[in-house]
Amino acid sequence: MTEHPDLIRLAARTRNALADAVSTVFDPLLLVGVLLLAVGAVSPPTPWIGAAWALAAIAGCALGPEAVLRLLVRTGRVRDRQLVMREQRHTPMLVAAVCVVLTLAALILLGAPDRLVALVVTILVGLCVMAVVTRWWKASVHAAVAATCATVTAFVFGPVSLLGTVPVVAAVGWARVRAGRHSLPQILAGAALGALTTTLVFPAFLP
Repeated sequence: MTEHPDLIRLAARTRNALADAVSTVFDPLLLVGVLLLAVGAVSPPTPWIGAAWALAAIAGCALGPEAVLRLLVRTGRVRDRQLVMREQRHTPMLVAAVCVVLTLAALILLGAPDRLVALVVTILVGLCVMAVVTRWWKASVHAAVAATCATVTAFVFGPVSLLGTVPVVAAVGWARVRAGRHSLPQILAGAALGALTTTLVFPAFLP
């Protein structure tokens, strides 16, 4: 098992507290939760109602997958929460996709704001794209989610928001490479997939 290329790259790096902190603060599930809340808060009819819808979406799109991921780690099905080994990403991604599908169905049936529905569709499509890529190659989920968040905020809050979000994408990419979790091509691929998928999907589902 120690000869696995993902573990070899991880072992070759010395521990870096800043890289670990960046990865933790900008964890994909945390970013998804913050993004859902931000988009919900600016959705009609009122910020409070939009935020309530967002909290419901967070329960399905972030808290559900997080609970299952922790269970998989605790039972030894996966090595660690960050899923350093590509082959161990398939089950968590499948579970996350199921959670997002159920959340999306509930939001549509209950009449959630269109912008929030469009975001959950984007999350689902992005997750499916990453799952397909992961069958053969390990693109960075951290980078993909960070790029998705940057792209969505540009659509919702305007291009000026990129001044704050692009540095986050860069910081996440640096942290993942510095920690030995990914190579630079894996970071670039993840960011490109996240930005491209969001650009194609999110506006297509807006009214």
